[in-house]
Amino acid sequence: MSSPGARLPRLLYVGDVPIDSTVAGQALLHRLLREYPPDRLMVLEDVGRPSVRELRLPGVTYRPLDLGTSRFVPGRLTGPYHVLRALRCGLAGQTVARLSREFAPEAVLAVAQWEGWLAGAAFARSARLPLHLVVHDDWPNTNAWPSLLRQIGNGVFRKRYRAASSRMCVSPFMEAEYRNRYGVSGSVLLPLRDPSVPSEQSPAPRRRSGPLTVAYAGTLYTLGYTSLVRGLADALARIGGRLLLFTPLSTPAAAANGLARPHVELRGLVPVRVLRQVLREQADALFLPMSFLPREAVTMALNFPSKLTEYTAVALPIVVQGPEGSSAVRWARTTPDAALVVPEPGADALAHALQGLAGDPRLWDRLSAGALRAGAAFDYQRGRDAFLQLVAHV
Repeated sequence: MSSPGARLPRLLYVGDVPIDSTVAGQALLHRLLREYPPDRLMVLEDVGRPSVRELRLPGVTYRPLDLGTSRFVPGRLTGPYHVLRALRCGLAGQTVARLSREFAPEAVLAVAQWEGWLAGAAFARSARLPLHLVVHDDWPNTNAWPSLLRQIGNGVFRKRYRAASSRMCVSPFMEAEYRNRYGVSGSVLLPLRDPSVPSEQSPAPRRRSGPLTVAYAGTLYTLGYTSLVRGLADALARIGGRLLLFTPLSTPAAAANGLARPHVELRGLVPVRVLRQVLREQADALFLPMSFLPREAVTMALNFPSKLTEYTAVALPIVVQGPEGSSAVRWARTTPDAALVVPEPGADALAHALQGLAGDPRLWDRLSAGALRAGAAFDYQRGRDAFLQLVAHV
């Protein structure tokens, strides 16, 4: 970034998404802030969701904030619990002020996930500080509130979103939807790659022998994702293929989800550097599911799968199975040769697509090169500079 660090505000992060270099949103926040001046950054994180100490931002002050998190909420009480927690977070401005008084923040950063961001928004409002809001998930539709109170939750989000000094949306589809919904424009902040792991400079070489091997890397955090990965296992069984699962799934959990099979290998989560190497050496294609479940349609349309940052860096063909309205399918349709799209659910359509990919070397080569080109959109320096410029502009 051309602006010197001294121009960056004293930034206070408040929320219940930990900041460390592990996975998903935690790692993305770590990448956004890894070059922020440590003496101008403070992290107040939910005591119930602590970061991994060894993987924190070096030199940055981390302090715990009690946001009333409980990991053991009975199913029928989940909705009321999240509403009560939102109320508690919305009233936590004075606590945030006390914990950050010596730091003397000049701006607040929050991520709209769970309810912790409401504490940051409350403090920013009471202290009259700029609020920089990052939105990775469509919070009004994913906040676990009872359905009868969803409209109230949407109103809360609308007010805070409109009041924010910067509004950073994870996809252009989310930014466009929110502009229409809330009447204010935002910025698009795509996921960005880990700068400590060099990206491949050429497409992966095709494996010349062995069964067709497809890999999935990431969590199975929705029923729709789990169903599609199970369908992938079915499709590969039909064509004599193999599935590599890089996901935090235990053997009993895999069995419960129909994934404990001879041709399915559970590899667990591995570091990005190791993952890229293993995928290039052992996989023929990478699988990206987008749920077809009606209740997950809005989430699939607006969210953007962060795994594309690593998938495109591996430079193997990407197979996206999802509805036409989902963000990953729309991305693939508008990015030449970025991925092979399977717009129908079920193992039959997927098996047909995988057989076609396995039998067409030219298609394989084209998609591999296309994924590599598409990955330029997730360049670390580009994303970091865009973020820092938004934070510095108040």
